[in-house]
Amino acid sequence: MTDPFQFIKKAYIEDNPSLAASDEAVESWTKLAGLVQAELTRLGLPASIITRDSPIGPNPPGALIFIDDRQPFGVTVRWNAAATSSPAYREKLVAQDHSDPLLRYMRTASDMINHTIYAILKEAGFHTLVDNDEHNSYIYRVLSAPRYPLN
Repeated sequence: MTDPFQFIKKAYIEDNPSLAASDEAVESWTKLAGLVQAELTRLGLPASIITRDSPIGPNPPGALIFIDDRQPFGVTVRWNAAATSSPAYREKLVAQDHSDPLLRYMRTASDMINHTIYAILKEAGFHTLVDNDEHNSYIYRVLSAPRYPLN
């Protein structure tokens, strides 16, 4: 599996925020994303793979498995609650009232589910890492497939 941190380091050293990963790296991450999707689906969690070429529009609800050829690079996983597409939620989000109970609830619930997905993948043997994002949140990374898959 291609280490995403080599690209992160290179982007910082070169001061190039638009640096793209190699095709070889993206290919290895695509295979890894497929294994992550299969594992989450095996447990009954809806999971979709999202790439730069995915259709523009609302993402489907469930686990979103991102293949990032640019920052943050690699395979990342994030929960997308169905309610985030509702007009009521979108209105509150646009208003940016972070004390709103619905927004707080959705953030807390999503954080809990993100952590659960991370724990599931770790228990299944995936090499995972929770990375701090610059915006006071977390990036849930999947770095490699299980060495001894659960078959």
